[in-house]
Amino acid sequence: MIKPANDYRETLCEVYLDDVATQIYVRGEVLEQALYVADNRYLLFTTDNVIFEESLNIYLIEIGRGVLDKLWAGVPYETDSYSGCEILDEYSLRFSFIYKRDWQLLIYQKPAFRVSFYSFLAFLTTFRLKRYLRLKQMPKS
Repeated sequence: MIKPANDYRETLCEVYLDDVATQIYVRGEVLEQALYVADNRYLLFTTDNVIFEESLNIYLIEIGRGVLDKLWAGVPYETDSYSGCEILDEYSLRFSFIYKRDWQLLIYQKPAFRVSFYSFLAFLTTFRLKRYLRLKQMPKS
């Protein structure tokens, strides 16, 4: 842990791979899951361990390059828990979070043109025209 959370910021942590510092920093106190994607790329799911307002950070990192893309999921005054993901294919997975909904995360090998708009402010991204990650709500089964 580099900087612990306080009233004005989330916890900042350095990513270690095989006990070696990567000089890659992510927000979140709890590492919920880490997945190897391909070509030195990893997907990290972190939470902040806040009882009544849990949020989920999703990072795509590449060793040697840093954070390639990130998403933040959360709703004010809403509590939920992250349910581990199910890998659907080589570049997509499904997980549950926010109102117990299922979400599909698509991972692109190269940045693709995407402008992300969501029907409610549960998922936020920094504005970019090209993204490595795309999030879709799964239809109810």
